[in-house]
Amino acid sequence: MSDKTLKRSPRARVGRRRSRKRHNLAATHAVVFVPVVGPLPLPIMQLPFDLSQWREALDELIAAPKEMFASDELDIRRPTVFRFTETQSDEFRTLNRIGYVVGLKALWDVVIVVFSARVKLKTATTEGRFSKREAQAFHDQIGCEAFARVVRRWLVAALLAKVGLLQFSDILVTRSGRELWCRYDDFRGLSMEHLDVVAKMNWPPIRCMSMQVVWQWMQKIPAFNNDFGVSKVGRALAAFTHLLRRRDPTAVGENLLWALLGLEALYTKGTSELGSQLAAKSQLLLGEQHDFKKAITRMYDYRSRLTHGDLPVPMHYCEYESLAEYESFLTEVEHQNYVAASVLASSLQALIERDATELNFEWNIVPRLARSGLSAAADNAAGQASEAG
Repeated sequence: MSDKTLKRSPRARVGRRRSRKRHNLAATHAVVFVPVVGPLPLPIMQLPFDLSQWREALDELIAAPKEMFASDELDIRRPTVFRFTETQSDEFRTLNRIGYVVGLKALWDVVIVVFSARVKLKTATTEGRFSKREAQAFHDQIGCEAFARVVRRWLVAALLAKVGLLQFSDILVTRSGRELWCRYDDFRGLSMEHLDVVAKMNWPPIRCMSMQVVWQWMQKIPAFNNDFGVSKVGRALAAFTHLLRRRDPTAVGENLLWALLGLEALYTKGTSELGSQLAAKSQLLLGEQHDFKKAITRMYDYRSRLTHGDLPVPMHYCEYESLAEYESFLTEVEHQNYVAASVLASSLQALIERDATELNFEWNIVPRLARSGLSAAADNAAGQASEAG
C-alpha cells in the first residue's frame, strides 16, 4: 500500500494525490525552571532538620546524573543543570509571580534551579497541510513538554529521597527560556508537618536518602518512564506522586484517599480485614510501633467513614474562617493524611533501601509467639522483601 493518501482539493471535485511532507526539523532549546522553596526564616519555628541538610539536598538536586537525561522520546543534547543567584531568583520569582498568595509574595524564599538542553523528537511526522514553520512549532512544544517529563521524574526521586526537606513551587516549561509552554503546580512535595507527626509518633522511620539511588530504583519499576503504575509497587509509587500536588483546603481529603490507595496496594490482599492487614504488615516492614499503636487503625477507619459518607464534609467554596466545624474537619483530615502519607513514603524508602521491587508476605502458624516476636518477624519480612526484589 502506498504511503500517500488521497485528499480532496477544496477547489476541485476530483481527488488529487498529495504527498506527505517530511520536514527536516531542527532541535529546540528546552528550558525548565524549578523553584526550590527555602525554609521559612521565622524565629518561632523550629525546623525538623538542619539548614546544612537543605543546602546539601539542593546541591544534590543540581548534580543530576547524565543517565537521568536518557529518553525513548527525545534525543537530548548538551544537558545542563545550574542555579540562579539570589538576585536572579528573586527577580524571576517576582516577574512570574511564583508562590504568591492572594496577590502577595509569600514569606519564604526560593532558589531557581534550571534544567536546560537541546532536544529533538526521535520520531516526528507531519501532514502535508502544515508548513515547515508550523511543523517546527509543533515539534518544539512537544519536545519541551517531553523534556519536562524527564525532569519531573528526577524531581519525584528527589522528593522521595528528601521527604519534608525539599519542596518545589510552580514549574515553568519554556522554549529558550522565553516562550512559556506549560506551568505545573503539582510538585509541591510533602511538608515539615509530616516530619513533625513522625517525630511525635516516633514512627515510621523517615530516611534521608541518595537521590541517585532512588532514581536508579525507580528505573526498575515497570512502566515508570511511561508515567504509569502497573505493578503493586508501581501503583504505590504512582499514589505517592499524587500526594505531591498542591490542593485547595477543602480538597485535602483527596490526599488521604491516594495515600491509602498506595498502602493497600503494598500491604493488603483480598477484601476483608484490610485495616488489620495494613496495621500488622506495615510494622513487619517498618518496625514495631511502641507509641500511638492505634494510629494506623484509626487512620484507616477515618478514611472508611469519609469515603462512605459517614462524616460531615465542607462545601467546595467553604471559607476557612467561617465555621468552627470546618476547622475541626481540616485538623482531623490533615492529621490522618500526614500519618498515611508518612507511612507510604517510609514503606517506599524501605523497599529502596533493600533494592526490592516487590513486597510479599507469608504467614506461618506457630505454637506460641512471644510479645517480642514481632521484632523478629520484622527481620524475616525484611529478608523476604529483599529476596522478592
